[in-house]
Amino acid sequence: MENRVLICTEDPELYLLLNHILSVEGFPSQLADSDADVESCLQKGGLLAVIFDGVAWHGDIVALCSLSKQAGLAVGALIAGDMRTMHLQMIKAGLDDGIMRPLDPERLLAFLRHARRAAGNPSAFGEVPPSALPTHISVSSSGRHLALTSIEGRILETLVRHGNRTCSRDDLLTAVWREPHDVGARTVDVHIARLRKALSACHDVRIKTVYGEGYALVSTRKGEELRVAARR
Repeated sequence: MENRVLICTEDPELYLLLNHILSVEGFPSQLADSDADVESCLQKGGLLAVIFDGVAWHGDIVALCSLSKQAGLAVGALIAGDMRTMHLQMIKAGLDDGIMRPLDPERLLAFLRHARRAAGNPSAFGEVPPSALPTHISVSSSGRHLALTSIEGRILETLVRHGNRTCSRDDLLTAVWREPHDVGARTVDVHIARLRKALSACHDVRIKTVYGEGYALVSTRKGEELRVAARR
């Protein structure tokens, strides 16, 4: 069976609930209840996405996130409010979206619908049509140059356009994603974390979190200029 959703949990009641929610929407699912089980399913293929139960999983969930992302899959996780450290580790490993528990079924289904649409066009997950994208985005700061992914580049361009003003998550969703209503605010946070990592070599420029409002691009040295160039 192709395009299954792999549900990784050690909680049988949670699996039965998720299986019911997904089946109503036409998403066939499969259970994996151990690290070895997940790895075996990834090797067999035929998957659309992987959903991890971050609350009850006792294995190496960070490593499994990385393996799932390397397999080219959409990766989501059910998380709790006290999982900040683990959540950050999963983001670094490739997590696409963290969905807070108690579960919001529509949020989960929106994530999977987007993954299903992207499956027909691998470059489209969370992105605008390829014809509208620059093929290369370069960043220059204090003589340093680095290449970014198209999403990271468009986020950075949006922050640059805002100057010193705070850019809300909604601003970023509207500017960067083709269908922002299908992308959660947490997805913005994931890509901001990756962008911060990419910009770590540019010691004079950083992305500041303005709590309750959004993000702002700031320079830690007077007169510092960040140059963003894009070309097709």
